[in-house]
Amino acid sequence: MTGGNGERNENGKQTGHLRRRRRGTVAVVAATALLATTAGLRATDTWPFRGDSHCWGAWQEREGEGPLGDRILDRDDAERFSEESPPPTTDRPEGTCELTVRERGGTERDVLSLSAAYGRPPADARDHRTWIAQYLHGSAAALPDGLDGVASGDRAMLVLPAACDVDGRPSTVTLDGGVGDEAVMARLLVDLANTAMEKAGCAPDTPLSFTSPFTELPQRETPVFYSRLCGIPGVEFDRPVEAGNTEFTGAYGTRLQICSVDGRVAAHYVMTGTPRLGALFAGLPEGPGRGLVRKTCDGRPTVFYGEADALGGTGVPDDQTVFTRFVASVSKRIGCDDGGRR
Repeated sequence: MTGGNGERNENGKQTGHLRRRRRGTVAVVAATALLATTAGLRATDTWPFRGDSHCWGAWQEREGEGPLGDRILDRDDAERFSEESPPPTTDRPEGTCELTVRERGGTERDVLSLSAAYGRPPADARDHRTWIAQYLHGSAAALPDGLDGVASGDRAMLVLPAACDVDGRPSTVTLDGGVGDEAVMARLLVDLANTAMEKAGCAPDTPLSFTSPFTELPQRETPVFYSRLCGIPGVEFDRPVEAGNTEFTGAYGTRLQICSVDGRVAAHYVMTGTPRLGALFAGLPEGPGRGLVRKTCDGRPTVFYGEADALGGTGVPDDQTVFTRFVASVSKRIGCDDGGRR
C-alpha cells in the first residue's frame, strides 16, 4: 500500500470557533442520523463475528498496516476490541462499528480507536452542514483513482454508488479515529465500504478499489494577510494577523476544492465537480444567499458551497459577497467562468 503524510494540526481536528460550535454537534448528528435503529445493540460481540475480524468481516487481524497490522500489536503489546451493530441490510441501510487497540498488562491505555458508520448525511439542515464541515474539511485529501471521497490521518468519507441511495439521498461510509496516515485510512474505508455494500444488497459488480498513491495533499498555513485566503481571489475577512487562524486548502482539478479556515475567523468553502460528491448537498436550501449554487460546467454538474453562518459578519465587504467571489474565482479556475448554466 502506498501513501504519504501531510501536515496536520495538533489533533488533526477543527479548532477554534468552528470546532467549539461543531464538534459536540457532530456526535449528536451521528447518534441521531445513524444509530437510532441500533440503540441498545452496540455492545461487544453484539453481532456474531470471528475474533480475528472486525466490522462485519471487513477488517482482518494482522492484515495490512495501521491498526490491523502486526506492528502495533508487537510494539505496544496490544490487543483489539470491537463493538458492532448488526450489519446494514436492504431494509435497514445503516450500521456502526468501533475498533479499539488497547495495551495489555493492566494499563488499559487505548493506543488508538476507530469509529465507522454506514448511512446517510443528516436530514436536518443544520446537522447536515455540521456533517459536511466534519467530513469535507480542508485537512482531508481527495481519494485517488476517482473515488468520490476524502481521507486524512484522522477522518475519511466515501460517497457510495447511486444504487445505495435511500429515498433519493446518498449513502456514505465514514471513519473517525487516530490512525495518522491518509493512505491507511483510505484502505480501511474502501474495505469497509465494499463489505457494507454487500451486506446492504447494493454492491457494484466490481468492488471499489484504488492503487495510486496520494500525490496531492492539502496545505496547512497560518495566514499572514486575510485576503486571498486559501489562495482564492476575493475571499477576504476583516481580521488582523494576530487572530491566530489556520487555513487548510486543497484543490484537486475539477473534482474537488476545499477551503477551511479554523480559529477566531471561521470559514468553509467547497466546490465539487462529480455527481456523487454533489449529491452530498441534496436537501440543503439553495441560492447565493443560502451559500449553495449549482452550475453545469462543460457538462459537469458542479456545486459551490459556503457555510452561510460561519463568517459572522467578518467578510469584506460582507459575507454574501465573499461567497459570490468564491464562486466566481473557482468557476474561472475550472473553466466554468460565467458561462456555466445555473
